[in-house]
Amino acid sequence: MGLSELSDDHHLHPPHRPQPRLWIEGKHLQAAGLAHGTRCALVQTDTGLMLRADPYGLRRVAGKPERPIIDITGTSLGAVGRAETVTCEYEAGGGLLTVTTQ
Repeated sequence: MGLSELSDDHHLHPPHRPQPRLWIEGKHLQAAGLAHGTRCALVQTDTGLMLRADPYGLRRVAGKPERPIIDITGTSLGAVGRAETVTCEYEAGGGLLTVTTQ
């Protein structure tokens, strides 16, 4: 399967929040294999971060079953927190979401 790219379902630096924030929600998370309640590990990389399904992960996909949400803020974002725009990619059902700076 090829990679898919999120389009309108993620937000970076909303104007009403003082600290960096990455908010990803909706059907793309489900398609990526990151459904509501899935435990995840957040791994920072040289170009951004990866969120991968991990039964021992410290994070959990929030929201509701029909609308899963990932909300990452502050220093957890690493380089992504300083970027103006990011690209989010996943392989359908792979349990992995990659966020890279542009």
